Amino acid sequence: MNNDKFIEIRLTGSEIRPGSVRSSDIAEIIKSVEEMISAVVIRDTPGLKKENVIIGLTNIQPGSIGLQFLPNLPDQAFSAASLITQSLNERDFSSIPNVSLKGLYALASFTKKHHCHAEILTQNGTKKLLAVITPDTEIFYLSPIVGQTTMYGTVMRVGGIEPRIMLRTINNQTVYCDTNFLLAKQLAEHLYAQVCVTGTAKWTPDTLELEEFQIEEIIDYQETSAVEAFQELSQLLSSQFENIADVESFVTAVRRGEWEE
Repeated sequence: MNNDKFIEIRLTGSEIRPGSVRSSDIAEIIKSVEEMISAVVIRDTPGLKKENVIIGLTNIQPGSIGLQFLPNLPDQAFSAASLITQSLNERDFSSIPNVSLKGLYALASFTKKHHCHAEILTQNGTKKLLAVITPDTEIFYLSPIVGQTTMYGTVMRVGGIEPRIMLRTINNQTVYCDTNFLLAKQLAEHLYAQVCVTGTAKWTPDTLELEEFQIEEIIDYQETSAVEAFQELSQLLSSQFENIADVESFVTAVRRGEWEE
């Protein structure tokens, strides 16, 4: 392990020892660290997809709780860790994504709850302490934007102990969606076909990137060409514009907010 490049989160304090912290709290730390590092790596590496970045837990150190993470892209992950901890030390978080800020917030919340310190270290030949989060560390992040939305995409995968759907959207974005067993079975019948689904989504407030999507309903949808779609729109709306003699003036007025019914 000494020859590996890894990132470590060491939790120290009188209340911190193996068996004294709930597994769910440790799991939240592990998840937060992976998302915190991955968000920067993906942002700074054009073309890299989330599923190709791994910040995997590789070892738990004895004594206090030391969580060691072995990234599959160590150089990018180390750069990300350096940027995140620099932002933390300078209390200037403008250079990191909101997802990374959320990870720091989770670490800070843990230190407050358990009255401990969280040390962020890297190992690359020698171990280096990058930053320390204490119960007095204040981290503020913007909560995700939550709302209802409709999504069109191709069903690429369905499965898992907890139902999970992989959609390829019409703009070629891969989205992993949660749903219930009944809807998962119905979507499995449309594997490699385009569907329309609605549900509750969460977006990051700084980039409006989709974080989560819970599928709640499958909409009856039949794929058609753009020509046919515009023809149908024309049939539905043509009567609304039949009294407009000067189309160009009408469009200009609408754009300027000057048009009145």
